[in-house]
Parts: sequence; structure tokens; C-alpha cells
Amino acid sequence: MIKLRLVILGFGHVGQALAGIVLDKGPEYRRRYHLDLEVVAVADSSGAAVNFSQPASPGGSLPLAELLERKQGGVGVGLHPIYGRPGLSGEELLRTVTAEVVIEVSPTDFRTGEPALTHIRMAMERGMHVVTANKGPLVLSFDEISSLARVRSCGFKFGGAVAAALPTASIGYYELAGSQIHRLEGVLNGTTNYILTRMAENNLSYDLALQEAQSKGIAERNPVLDVEGWDTAAKLLILTNTLMGARANLEQIKREGITGLTRAHLEDAQRKNMVVKLLGVAEWKDGPGQGEVSLKLQVSPKWLSKDHPLAGVKGTEKGLTFYTDLLGKLTVIGGGSGPIPAAGSMIRDIINLAREVYGLDR
Repeated sequence: MIKLRLVILGFGHVGQALAGIVLDKGPEYRRRYHLDLEVVAVADSSGAAVNFSQPASPGGSLPLAELLERKQGGVGVGLHPIYGRPGLSGEELLRTVTAEVVIEVSPTDFRTGEPALTHIRMAMERGMHVVTANKGPLVLSFDEISSLARVRSCGFKFGGAVAAALPTASIGYYELAGSQIHRLEGVLNGTTNYILTRMAENNLSYDLALQEAQSKGIAERNPVLDVEGWDTAAKLLILTNTLMGARANLEQIKREGITGLTRAHLEDAQRKNMVVKLLGVAEWKDGPGQGEVSLKLQVSPKWLSKDHPLAGVKGTEKGLTFYTDLLGKLTVIGGGSGPIPAAGSMIRDIINLAREVYGLDR
């Protein structure tokens, strides 16, 4: 039996969903994988809940069910009467806690990458593996983090940051090994795809489709990162730098969101037997007349023919098409959106990390 002690930094919807999965499916993972996942510390804006006692009790050294119930009632983990440490920051927590894996799901900041970037650095400096769904540090400092992981012999998994439930990075990294990926096309944001699907299939205006998405919890109250294409651009950038050998930044991506689309645009596409998708495209291209290689990066609404491999991506689904030199064209479609699929993608990363680092054989 392999035991992994987990620290969860960020206890919003995804962090709570991950704790719930560990609580509910822990016995299954012990039986199925011989893997014991134990949450020893959790941090949010109120502080941290941490159990320093050793050995920890079976099934988790923190009372996860109680922490989740209190959190859903509006009480932060730092205010727990026994394990709470009010005001204790994630950075301070990492200086004192002992664990194998840090789960970084604090709020994303594309400008600074903080506090997640500091959390990841500190965890690796202390020899802890990192699993993250946080795009900010990957957009700003992917090379640095990857290098630090190698130097410190730390596992580093980030599938939850690039289309979450859809296994995009892992397919490109493992299944397309040995091939050059010369083009990526992706429907990478479930919120915008839901809005466009509802506009096309139910004749809704953009505003009504957005309101519906917000009422269902699909869109944030402030949806700017999704509808203006920032989320798609960040995911595209991470995939490009990870899988295509590029060293690009967000400023290089030509970005246009969906806020300017109307029902007339969708109706025009339907008359032409086409669909409209917010598409992220990365492509290596030869320069004009010189044989130079340049990188094209773009996020914008695209009119796709019905036979395009991504035309059938509907609702909150996502999709990605790889164009390669040796293995041809490969498309992956599907995956749920929301906290549980996002947390599930991180559980997948934890299990695969255990396979690679600790020799988990199932």
C-alpha cells in the first residue's frame, strides 16, 4: 500500500470537490490501486486546517466531511475549533507541514501567477510533488517550474489546467511521443461553447444564453475570462509550450472573444451548413520565401464546416485536434465541465504521478 499525504491549497468549488472525492472514493482507491490518499492540511482565505499528529488515522487525518459541511455553510477551514489555524497562509503552511503531494487550486491570476507560483516553488524546494489546475503559473513560468521539478526530482502534473476532464496534455505527451505536432485546433472553453450551442440550436441571443449559463453555474458572475477568450488563450499557450516545443507568451496570441456574436451570425452559419466555435489555433508555419519557421497563435470565433472534427462539440464539451507528421490527425472530444470533472482530472494526475514516482502497478 502506497500512502500519499495531500495538502490542498485553495478550498473553493474544485478544492471541495477533490476533498469530497477523496472522502467518498478513498476505500475504492485503496482496494483498486493499493493507494491511500490522506488529506493532512487544507488552506483557504480564512487560514488553514492542519493536523500535525503522526501517525494519521486511516481515511484522512482531517475530518473532511466536517470541513466540507462547515465550508458549505460559509465557515472557512481556518476557523475549525480543533484543527483551525486562523490567518495561516499557504506559504506559512508549506514551511511546516509534511506531505508528499501539494494540490494547488487557489484562484488564477494571469498577471502575477500568485499566490500559486510561490506555493509551487516552495513545495518543490521542500521536495514535494505538485498537482495543479492553476493556469497562471503555467502561463508565466512554465520553464522555470519544469526545471525546478527536474532539479528537485519532483513530480509535476497539470492536466486540470488544460481542459480539465479532457486528457489533452497527456495524449500529446504520451500517445504522440516521437511525432512532431505541427498544428493544434481546440474548442477549449466549455462556457463559451455552451453559449454558442444555445444560440445556434435554440435561437437565443448572446445575452440570454449568457444569463442561462450563469443561472446554471456554467458561467461565472463575471465571465470576462471565458467570453473574451482569455481562458482559451491560456490553455492554448500551455499546450503549445508543452507539446510543440514553443516558447510563446500570451501577448503573441491574437485574441477575439464571442461578445460580438449575434443570432444573425449563427443563422448565417446555419444557412451555409456551418457552425461557429471559439477556436484556439497554434501552428508552425514557414516564413515567406526564407524557409523560416514561425508560430501562429490565434483565438477567435471560426465558421467550421459540419464535417470538421470539432463541429460536433456541443454544450459544455471541449475538443482538441492534433495534426502530426507521423501519426496523422487525432481528435479527442468530450469531458464534463464543472468542479467534479476538474477535481477528477486532478485525481487522475495524482494516480498517474503515483505510478511514475512510486511504482504503483495498477
